[in-house]
Amino acid sequence: DDNNHSTPFTSMSSGPSSALLVRQFVFLFRKHVDLLLAHQPRAVDVPMTLFRCTQDPGQTPAKQTQMVTTWQSVCRNVIDVFSIPATHNTVLNPPHINKVANILKLNLN
Repeated sequence: DDNNHSTPFTSMSSGPSSALLVRQFVFLFRKHVDLLLAHQPRAVDVPMTLFRCTQDPGQTPAKQTQMVTTWQSVCRNVIDVFSIPATHNTVLNPPHINKVANILKLNLN
């Protein structure tokens, strides 16, 4: 039933405390967006392992190349790229997580 889905606001009662919680949520959200927009990543000199999810909607070879190029702008070392037949939202679920874990084990040793 679609009416039984919970949200952060499901358990809030109406009244001043609910309005205060919403204002706090909006304030915190805006602060996080401000921090994200102000962040200037610095280049690092470490090896990097990049997992490319090949099943994401709209994923094209050009977008995949752009993703690697973007990471190369902040990584002064080798970037090992591994394609995982998953989406961004499913890559950490079985069976994909097993492949991710095995790749990480090999690259961390």
